[in-house]
Amino acid sequence: VYRIGSISKLFTATSVMQLAERGKVDIDRPFVDYMPGFSIKTRFPNAPHITPRNMMTPHSGIPRAIMKGMWTPEPVGIEKLAKILKNDYAKFPPDSRWSYSNIAMALLGSMVETISGRKFADYTDENIFRPIGMTNSSFKMRPHMKGLLSKGYFRSEEGKLTALRDVPAGSMYSNVIDISRFAMMVFNGGRVGNNQVLKGETLEKMLTPQNDKVGLDFGVTMGLNWFLFNPFGFGEGAGKVAWHGGKTNYFNTILVTLPRPEQPRVGKG
Repeated sequence: VYRIGSISKLFTATSVMQLAERGKVDIDRPFVDYMPGFSIKTRFPNAPHITPRNMMTPHSGIPRAIMKGMWTPEPVGIEKLAKILKNDYAKFPPDSRWSYSNIAMALLGSMVETISGRKFADYTDENIFRPIGMTNSSFKMRPHMKGLLSKGYFRSEEGKLTALRDVPAGSMYSNVIDISRFAMMVFNGGRVGNNQVLKGETLEKMLTPQNDKVGLDFGVTMGLNWFLFNPFGFGEGAGKVAWHGGKTNYFNTILVTLPRPEQPRVGKG
């Protein structure tokens, strides 16, 4: 078990889309409708609203990170982020250019807490990890996982894990076996066994390009937190490529899936 870094964002987006399926979130409504304490300064009059959708694409203009207090033994809770951000400025007008943001995903995790009435780690345990069968995954180090925790090293020295404030953006613990079960859910239209984690049409939306009309993105094709461009050199027969990577202090991760490979052409004879 180890921290998977920004692959965590796929699970945060999954939790947001579950709430959307239940009619509790409209991802195209202003984010402030769900988080009244949220505000950010802007230099762009008449800019579009920041919405859950453009926070997931990511085109919200919310800054990438707030470094002060990001890595610390005792970080503030994600519910405090909205207050921390209120004196900061949007980098760009929403929906104008690709703008990666850990803060935006952490804010979406806080929204999940607010709407569900559950702590983010508890919500994802109950609604994603258990239904999928990801028994050694969580946004919180659970007691049964401690003995399975991998050690991280830097220049041959064992490192000490430091808590990350922006938990929904990059602090999930998991392992290869559990992540493969998540991939099974993706390949099977949102279902694992008897558990429908996401509707097939919801998953399809997440794997559909959201920014194909944004001229400043220069080939970075995004779904809802899924990267959909192909930097791996796969041929056309691979079909759609959906992936995300991650990096923490001691671990580098990547998840690459081919949800709909092209069917081989069968010749005559």
